[in-house]
Amino acid sequence: MKLNFTKPLALVALGFTTLTAQTGKKASKVTPDLKQDPNTYMHVEGRGCATEVPSQQWENQFQQLIVQHKLDLQKGQNVQANYTIPVVIHIIASSVTPVGTYPNLAVSQATSQIAILNADFAGSGLNSGTYPATAFTTYATAASLPAANKDASGRPKISNFNVNFCLATIDPTGATMAVPGIHRVAYETFSLTTGVTNRNPADVSNGDPNGDGNPAEFMTYMNNLCKPQSIWDPTKYMNIWVTDIASAAGLLGFATFPAASLLTGIPGGTGTSTTDGLWCWGKSFGNVGTLQAPYNKGRTATHEIGHWFGLRHIWGDGACLTDYCLDTPPASASNGTALTYPAKANSCTAPTGVNNTIPNGANGEMFMNYMDYVPDASMYMFTEDQRTRAQTAMANGTFRKLLGTHGLCSVGSATPATAAFSMTTTACNNTAVSVTNNSAGNPTPTYTWVANPSTGVVFSPNANATSPTITFSNAASYVITLSAQSGTTAVSTKTNAITVTTCTVAAVCNATLTNVAANDTLYIGAAGSDTATPGCSPKAGYVYGSNCYDDLEKATFYAASKYSSITGPIVTGGVVVFYKNGTAGTTGAAATVVKLKMYNGTLAGGPTGTTTPVATATANLGLISAATPTNNIGYLSGDPTVTYNTAVAIPYKFTFASPVAAPAGGFFLSVTTPTAAGDTVAIFNDFNATANSSWELWSPSGWYDMSAVWGSTANMAILPIITCSTRLMSEMNTLTNNVSIMPNPSNGVFNIAMTLPNTQNITISVMNTLGQAVYSNSMKSFSSGIVPVDLSNHDQGIYFVTVTNGVDKNVQRIVITK
Repeated sequence: MKLNFTKPLALVALGFTTLTAQTGKKASKVTPDLKQDPNTYMHVEGRGCATEVPSQQWENQFQQLIVQHKLDLQKGQNVQANYTIPVVIHIIASSVTPVGTYPNLAVSQATSQIAILNADFAGSGLNSGTYPATAFTTYATAASLPAANKDASGRPKISNFNVNFCLATIDPTGATMAVPGIHRVAYETFSLTTGVTNRNPADVSNGDPNGDGNPAEFMTYMNNLCKPQSIWDPTKYMNIWVTDIASAAGLLGFATFPAASLLTGIPGGTGTSTTDGLWCWGKSFGNVGTLQAPYNKGRTATHEIGHWFGLRHIWGDGACLTDYCLDTPPASASNGTALTYPAKANSCTAPTGVNNTIPNGANGEMFMNYMDYVPDASMYMFTEDQRTRAQTAMANGTFRKLLGTHGLCSVGSATPATAAFSMTTTACNNTAVSVTNNSAGNPTPTYTWVANPSTGVVFSPNANATSPTITFSNAASYVITLSAQSGTTAVSTKTNAITVTTCTVAAVCNATLTNVAANDTLYIGAAGSDTATPGCSPKAGYVYGSNCYDDLEKATFYAASKYSSITGPIVTGGVVVFYKNGTAGTTGAAATVVKLKMYNGTLAGGPTGTTTPVATATANLGLISAATPTNNIGYLSGDPTVTYNTAVAIPYKFTFASPVAAPAGGFFLSVTTPTAAGDTVAIFNDFNATANSSWELWSPSGWYDMSAVWGSTANMAILPIITCSTRLMSEMNTLTNNVSIMPNPSNGVFNIAMTLPNTQNITISVMNTLGQAVYSNSMKSFSSGIVPVDLSNHDQGIYFVTVTNGVDKNVQRIVITK
């Protein structure tokens, strides 16, 4: 989990998204309705691109990355890199459809698309054989266009992106693919999931069954069922899905925008580990085979991969809006028919946006750009600024920056393996030990790990993994041997010794419970916007907080297993991480009451005893707003030359009047949400989590599971404070219940939320189970806020976090997993 707005190496990212509203208090889709929001999915005449427009927060942060990329170029710290991108084409068809019969595309049709992509993104698409040479037209541009963006004739340069697409030859198991780049999947093998009633992508239920022009049903099919059940690791492969589609849907393709270091967790079309890539209709894929004119020259995939690189439509998805590229003149709208130069002269006399502010004049619109909607034969260029966006995405993208580094495109001549690995030489029993595999070989070696002695030694996930973790049940001296083999070449071995001892684990009485998982990113789910929206004016708000439906409470469940290691656990209150950014988020009348309540109940059945909670703590909006951190650790980089988003997280502590014994069957913590106009709370949460813990109260007796209501799992940052019943209240100090850690377990990157009663000098230290210090940080005049800690370079296992002010201290256990 991360929480920051800093540079790519920062620890934290706050995200925003807008979900469609609940309809009549019933479960509803999370995809926007096209007719209500025509700019969310572009489904218009011509190309039928359904790529979701990214949020403004996404674009703002992408602009920061572009600025840094350009600065690095100027300083000579970076160059326009060359990238080789392994491609896997998932052809989805029925198991009874023969290969070569549409939609089970022939190999020749599927692979023809790769040559088109390589030509188009190299700037030679015009001469790639898919266009006659006479198709080229001049495009004079404004005199103010930077010289670097113009060719010798004064036209915008047809840019070379320095990317090469290759058909993957190695599959995720390390095996050589029978047909490079082609992965055929029978849709009958898919398991049905939420919102999908038929596995066939061309079934009417996955097209436009309502006839409302909204591609939501097909998007749900692809993103909820097809993609997650067929995707290959998007950090290693570009995933392309090719299917048939019901004719009513009217789509040619859609892609995911790049999630990047600053962008991870910010929805609005960005890719995830289960959706990243692009979908293309089978009859617009490639330039040979079963195709439909005028989309029969492979430019649908070129256009969609443009989005995958972070490129916007040239009209900015609005009338004369910006696509953030100076060398693409503004356009009044999409162009869906064939045009000749010049087209639509003076169509934008007062363009809007941070770029493209110069009227397009007599030269009109750059319809020949791949990011317009004209037919395939009318497209032939990208520009230099579009290349800069693509290079920025490739350098920073979570699912972009490692592509081409795994040797997946060519088996080549076999190179014997050289086994090599490193690991710690000492460890504790029953604590997982990480190894770093530095072996080499072509093709990628296969591995076998062996321990001597082997009793009580477990390799996870198995003894043939590339870099398993090793757990030793017994204290002893061991020799670990790695055997590596590339193809049929000789086996290479490497051994390392390790001494395992029984370590004494210190007793820990303080703990903060959280359902936020190790790799999750906290974000805010907006139910509309921060201003009035149709249907819920004037109280638009937040899914996890007050919103236009006047939900009364938001609750999260904690299973007893989360505190089973604590002797006689008692709950003293909780910390809630609220969102506030100026007048957005948690705001309103200072006297408006906000309560933290504790309920019995079960995850399956929801909270019980709504009118008689187990415990209650009371605050108000004024107190919560007053807790806004003055310490911006984890939010701003400190670089005075760069402006960042100043959104803040407010960790606010609620304390019960009397500690409460934690129930044997688990419990709920709930936050009441104000319903008066102008009064709002917003609680950070992780969306699309692996498991859901969230419930909401619609009426005094009406609790509802939020995963059923909103169609996705989530967990809120409502964090119970737990301590031992054996500890006397007189022993508790100013730090005892004022320090929370989330997430725990973590992947090594976690946050310490502190809600101190007064300003103090604080020191944070972390030790491993051998008593060795691995982290230390001192802060002067600290009151409240969130401090990020990065131990991602350390082995997984148990660590102890100590927070002290020189007199009092708080010690908590943190578990790091990989």
